[in-house]
This record gives sequence, C-alpha cells and structure tokens, in this order.
Amino acid sequence: MNTAHAITLVAIDCAYPQLAADALSRSMAKLSVARVLLLTDVALELDGIEVVQIASIRSRAAYSQFVLKQLGAYIDTDYVLVVQWDGFIINGNAWADEFWNYDYIGAKWPHQQGDFRVGNGGFSLRSKRLLNALTNPEFALTPDENEDTAICIRHRDVLETNYGIAFADERVADRFAFDVGRPLGRTLGFHGVFNFWQVLNDAELTAFARTAPDAIAQGLGFGALTKNLVDLKRTDVAQAFVARRLALLPNDPPSTELRVRLDALKQPAPAAQIAAPFKAPASRNDPCPCGSGKRYKECHGKISAAPLAATTIDVDALLSEALQLHEAGNIASAVERYSQILQQQPENATALHFAGLSHYQAGQPSAALELMWRSLKLTHNEPEFFSNVSAAAWSSGRYDDGRWAAEQTLAINPEHVGALNNLGFNLRSMNDIDGSLAAFDKALSLAPSFDYARWNRTFSLLAKGDYAQGFADYELRLKFPQTQPPGKLPDAPIWKGEASHGKRILLMCEQGLGDTFMFARFVPLVVARGLAVTFAVPHSQVALMQQSFADVQVIAIGEHEALQFDCWAALWSLPSALGITLENLPAPERFLRTRESDVAAWQARLDSQPLAQVAKPRVGLVWQGQLAGQDNQMADRSIPARLISRFVASHPDITWLSLQHGAPALNAANVIDWTADTVEFTQMAALIDTLDLVISIDTGAAHLAAALGAKTWVLLRHAGDWRYGITGERCAWSPTMRLFRQDSSRCWEPVLAQLSDALRNDMSQ
Repeated sequence: MNTAHAITLVAIDCAYPQLAADALSRSMAKLSVARVLLLTDVALELDGIEVVQIASIRSRAAYSQFVLKQLGAYIDTDYVLVVQWDGFIINGNAWADEFWNYDYIGAKWPHQQGDFRVGNGGFSLRSKRLLNALTNPEFALTPDENEDTAICIRHRDVLETNYGIAFADERVADRFAFDVGRPLGRTLGFHGVFNFWQVLNDAELTAFARTAPDAIAQGLGFGALTKNLVDLKRTDVAQAFVARRLALLPNDPPSTELRVRLDALKQPAPAAQIAAPFKAPASRNDPCPCGSGKRYKECHGKISAAPLAATTIDVDALLSEALQLHEAGNIASAVERYSQILQQQPENATALHFAGLSHYQAGQPSAALELMWRSLKLTHNEPEFFSNVSAAAWSSGRYDDGRWAAEQTLAINPEHVGALNNLGFNLRSMNDIDGSLAAFDKALSLAPSFDYARWNRTFSLLAKGDYAQGFADYELRLKFPQTQPPGKLPDAPIWKGEASHGKRILLMCEQGLGDTFMFARFVPLVVARGLAVTFAVPHSQVALMQQSFADVQVIAIGEHEALQFDCWAALWSLPSALGITLENLPAPERFLRTRESDVAAWQARLDSQPLAQVAKPRVGLVWQGQLAGQDNQMADRSIPARLISRFVASHPDITWLSLQHGAPALNAANVIDWTADTVEFTQMAALIDTLDLVISIDTGAAHLAAALGAKTWVLLRHAGDWRYGITGERCAWSPTMRLFRQDSSRCWEPVLAQLSDALRNDMSQ
C-alpha cells in the first residue's frame, strides 16, 4: 500500500478549526496522503484541505461519541490518520510500512497499568475496518469515557477476538508517536501542547504564545509548556509564555513562581559559570521538574539520588572532568557530574549524550535513548553521537532507528568503522544478512584488526551457512572479557582437534543452557578422538548429561578448578576444532537420554488426569524467554501471554502441558501446569518424552526437546537466530524440528494463525 492512496488525513474540530487546519497543513507537507479532511461546524476555504461541515461538537464527550460512531461515514480510504491542533506529523520519513499491519496505532500511555498501554487517540492511525466494527451497538461509551481508552482498553479483547482487529504493541507505538514523556527516536508524530518545545522552533513558539486563543493559553497544557521552557532555561521564548499566562491569570501562583524563576535566570552570571536554581521536589514521588511526566525518583532522581545544593560551577571544567571519569570507567562519578551539569544547562548536548551513554552501559537502552535523542536534536553533525544511538537502538530492539542512526554517521564520515559495525548488526536484526555482511566487510577493509566487527560478522556468516569461516572467527570471543566461559580457565593448551589418545581434556560449557543442550552433540566426537573427556556444565544440567554420556565425566562448573587437564576447549570451539561445516554437521535424531523409570512415572501421572483422557494429543508449550518484557533486543522473541491464552483456548481438543518457567501460569482449563515438579532437567526431559509435540519459542526448552528427538515446533522472530538459517521451515541441526517464522511485520498473530492450521492438519492425520 501507498500512503498517497490509502490514507485520509482528518481533524475534527469545532472549537479551534484554524489551528486544526494548521496542523493538517503541517502534516500534509510531511507525508503524501489521498485526502485531507477537516470536519468542523463553520464554512472555511482552505488550500488543499477539504472542509466538511458537521453538527457542532462542544464537549469532549461529544467528540468521543463522534469519533466512535460517526467518523467512519466520512472515510473512504483503507486508513485514517487522526490529527488534532496539538498533535500532527513531524517526520514524514519516519513512516514505516510496518504500520499497515495494524488497525490502531497511537502513542503509548506510559502510566497506564496492565497490558493495554497503546494508545493515545489524539494522533492515531485507524483502519476503515476498525471504524466499521465500532458501528456495532455493542461498542458504546460509559459516562466521561474517552473514545481512545474505550477502544484500546475496555473493548480491546472483543475487538481482537471477535473482529480480528490488530492493535500495535508498545515497540511500534514508540516509533509512531509520543505523548507524555520523551521520544526514544524518530517518530511520525506527537500529541500534546506541552510537547511543542520539542517540535516547534523559537519563532513558532513565540508566535504561538502571543496568538493562542485565551482558552488554550489558560489551560493546563499551555501551563505545562511554559514550565518546560523555564526548566530548559530557554529564557527568551519562556518570557513570552509567562507574560501571556500572567496577562490572563494575574493571580495564578504557578505562573507567578515561574516569573520569579525566569527573572532569576535572566540575571547575569560569571563567564563560563552558571548559578544553580534547580531544586529537587520535596518528595521523590512528586513529578520530576524536567517535565518528563515521570516521578522524580524514576527520572532525574534516578540519576542523582540526592538533590544537589545550589552552587556556582564551572560547567566546562566539570564536563571535562566527567568525560575523563567516564573514559576511566568510573561511571557512577561521571553520571553524578553529568546530572549536576544538566541541572544548570538542561540542553547541554554533550552531558545529555554521555548521561544517556551511561544508561546504555548499565543495560538500560531505552533510558539511554531518551537522553541521547535529545542530544541529537541539539547537535546535528556529531558522528559519534549518531553511532552511539545506533548501538543503543539495537540493544532495545529498535533496529530501524539503529540503521538510520548508523547511516547518519556514515553520511558525515563514510569511513567510521564503529558505525559500519553498528549498521551490520542492526541490518542482521532486520534479516538483511547480505547487507550486514557488506557493512562488516567494509569495516574490516578499513580496519583489519577491528576484532569486534569480525566477531559480530560471525553470526551473519553462520546464518548464511558458512560454518568454517564463522566458527573460526568466533574464536575471537576468547579475547574479550565479557565472553569468556564461566569459571577459572585451565592452565593448559587449547585443544585444536588433534587426536590425543589418553590425554585428559576439559570441555567447558558457555553461553546459555540451550547452547549446552545443542552443542552437547559434539561431545561423543571428542571421545572418538581418543581423549578422556570431562564435561563441565551448570549444576542444573549435570544429572541429565551424566545419564546421556556414560563414558564422560560430567561435573558442575567450578569443580574443574581442583582438577588437572592436558588440554581444554570451550563448547562453541568444538565445531571449528572438529572441522564442522553445514554439509557434515552431525544431526542425530536424539543424543540426550532419559531414565525409563522417570518417563513411566510421568506417563502414569498424565494417564490419571481426567482432562488427558478426554483431550488428546498432549502438547508441551513455552511462550516466553528469560528476557520477556525487559528492555533488551532479545525480549521480542517472547509472545505476550494474552495472545497465547487466546491461542490455547482456541484448541480445546488438545491437552496442553506448560513447560514455561519464570512466567505466570496461563488461566486456561485445558492447560496442565506441573512446572514446579520439572525444575530438574531430568524431570523436564522425562515429561517431554511422554508428549506428542513440543511448541516453543527460541529458548532452551526447544533445544532440549530437539536433543531428545521430540517433535518440536519452534516459533521464531523475524530475524531468527543464526542456527535456524534465513528461510524455510527445516533446521539443519535437528531432523525433528519445524520452524514457524515471523514475517517482516514482526507480529505474532500471523505465526499463531499458521500454527493453528498446522496443528489441525497434523492432528487430523
């Protein structure tokens, strides 16, 4: 679809139609659409905007009722983009074809509790299909209810279940627009007059302060915008807003306080030194003075735990000191100084950026992006800033923003090898493997000793099936402190694959539990080369490995430190040492073993269940990974519990066995949850041996099931891990594994629909 043919841009406004027309004009200048429509109760002649007169709307309730029940009658395109006078398009190049996959997208409500936090209707994309569904009498408003909360919260389950309406998730919402809070990257639009400081220039802001209708200038949003400008110390623009507020509200205490603060800011300070008027709120639960909409303890109070006393500081000297501390690895002290600087100069681009970088280094990429994005808007030509944003965007799963930021760096400096490296792993996460390889190769052509680029290239090579080069390059991980195998490394040479009859070798697990299950297939090949093998694994895997490899000594990590070895190898080094390629990859149907007595006990327990006697077959299910719901690029491999619950309920003829650890149990009648009794992998493996099928996301349970020879269906995010290749439903590592892949929409609903069809076909045979 094309926006020029599929979208109507609409504003519904009987109070401020000229302002709404301005918002439409701004929007149509940024994005080509099929039709631009202003619905109002007055006759206007506007260039490029079709004005349709409607009955007067003079209340929020009337507006909500109109949008819910009548808007569809005016729309003849597949989609409508609703704008308001204080919410419009700001970045047409932030449009993403991914948006077509949804019937509703609006900005995230950051303080909304529960699963449904998308989205604000003031700037929202809605499908004609949704508008048609809403005409059904079952969808109605309660008194004082806004239409967007009715659609996105109260009626959402029915719309999804009975009408197939698709709502964007928070990841997409953050790319689409922002409302309360700050953007984490490029967005198509925004909502909220309090955000005008982020989208209008100083001249536009000053004109708005002077010409805004009195009702708006007296409103809460205008007051919040005024406070934001004072907090940011944009004194010239803030002066116009404070003056307008006091002209209309001469006895308004907040406006009077802002005037006092503004007057203090306008007092001259010593050269290069700035007095600190910033004052932390009385309670850390109060709103943060920065205007972010967050509590102080969750915003600037999170960076600096205690309020800083008013003082006079040399900002340049303090910034230099902070950067030196940061470079030396003293992040906490650096952050304290960045915070102090930002209290004095809220728009100090360097302090903003490196405070954000500190969050990134602490594993908080979204918090990092909030600050780093602000720094980009203040400094447009600093390549390192763009490159760091690219890395943080990837870490939070915002790959398109990561790609864009890397490209901005390269537009400034085409030979920036760090940006080429960042571009490579963002493209790989968008499933553009060839593009990622080109980026890594260019980085290495410019800097052949850039080990991180060579190491990152490994996963693109492996995804393409180049195991020889990929695993050889992956040996670089042993040079990096953060990718060493766990525990103390042996004082012995690394084994390179040679036959060594009678020598004692230590094989050390590494990476995740699933990697140990998967790479354990190579242990017998090492034994076959004449070595006496000791296999060090996490304690939770010891018993299962012991019963699977009778001719191997299996110990827990840490126990190896008291033993002596002739050589050693990390588990991921075995493919290279053994000369493994995609063509000779050992893929036995089964290489892990269970005890017959354990399997029999689970079989008897299952047979005793009334549910199991009625509903066959028996299917194990895992839907969340370790990082589900976290601010991490791996979080999107998990499936929301509400989608899985609906999926399970749609298959009542199956007995579902939850194999999911670390997540709330599913509330479904046909799900058996014995996870409390499967903490030991020997027991989980024995239970899997009784099942007809295991369905899992890409996690350790999938690799365990495949290693046991169980029929295993794996649900993969769009850019699946390297071990699954790029396309197709078969996995070279396991003959019993079938793959179900997300498409470029990165949505789980189509995957679950495909899975339902496969289940019906499979179970009918």
